[in-house]
Amino acid sequence: MLTAKDFRDQAIKLTTQWNNTIDNNNEIPWHWNQIQELNNESKGYLTTKRYHKINNNNNNNNNNNNNNNNNNNNNNNNNNEVFEEIEEIIDSSTLIKKSEKNIIVFQFDIIYSKSYQVPVLYLNGFSSFDSSPLSWNEIWNNLPLSNLDKSQQSTIPFITQVEHPILGNPCYQLHPCETDNLMKLILLKEKDYSNTENDKNEYYKDYYLLSWLSIIGPMVNIKIPFNLLKNNIK
Repeated sequence: MLTAKDFRDQAIKLTTQWNNTIDNNNEIPWHWNQIQELNNESKGYLTTKRYHKINNNNNNNNNNNNNNNNNNNNNNNNNNEVFEEIEEIIDSSTLIKKSEKNIIVFQFDIIYSKSYQVPVLYLNGFSSFDSSPLSWNEIWNNLPLSNLDKSQQSTIPFITQVEHPILGNPCYQLHPCETDNLMKLILLKEKDYSNTENDKNEYYKDYYLLSWLSIIGPMVNIKIPFNLLKNNIK
């Protein structure tokens, strides 16, 4: 299992490495928010945002599957609008007025779960025009998760609406019930590790968080910098 200390240490390290990797690329950094609890227990969480704009010129992608059955075609046609990530940092003062309604903001927080002893991803979506929350359908239809093969549902993490464990606001959670099993499979494959406690401890202390994020991230439009993976997972 991943300990709270391992999560904190890896999160701070990952924040530094990630932000150094994208320093010259105008991409949005991660931040570590430190929190002091009433019992003086120190903890925190990772947070970042991603900005996306609606691309209405992607209809041709849905026509490539005309040979599929009608049900599949109907499902594709309901998802003609896709979100294109805007890599540069944007705030409300720099948005072009005519485009404001076509831009949404995804908020991502990664928090350690004491119950499951794994990292958990929480997300929300908002309109950049008036900061109103997106509906579940608006969020779901613009996550790569929604385009995965539905026949492989058992391998797709499911999302539930919950209360943010730190901020207290409604949000969506990638449920962590299968995270530990997933990471155990990765542990057995990474670097051909043997099943010794030393190997497990090394992996959990050094590579766990980045390995997990490299799997979860692409499902929710979090792109992992190639150089970050290259320099850490060998």
